[in-house]
Amino acid sequence: MKDLGGLTFVAFIGQLFIYRMIREFKQHIVPFVCTTRKIITVGLSLIYFNHETSIGQIVSILVVFMATIYEFVDSIKKV
Repeated sequence: MKDLGGLTFVAFIGQLFIYRMIREFKQHIVPFVCTTRKIITVGLSLIYFNHETSIGQIVSILVVFMATIYEFVDSIKKV
């Protein structure tokens, strides 16, 4: 229950941060930040709960992160 409460609180703070970013920077940086936040959350969860990971899982996380960076850079170039 303590872990669930902590996760809920951190997710709530993260959402407030995202709403503020949308207001300040519009849509250009938000997908990058959202994906980065999710990757960090997954990474911290893997460490905290001591889950084992495979090379495929790590490669998949890197692919998603690189695709998000590409999308972010591409959207900046269009502006």
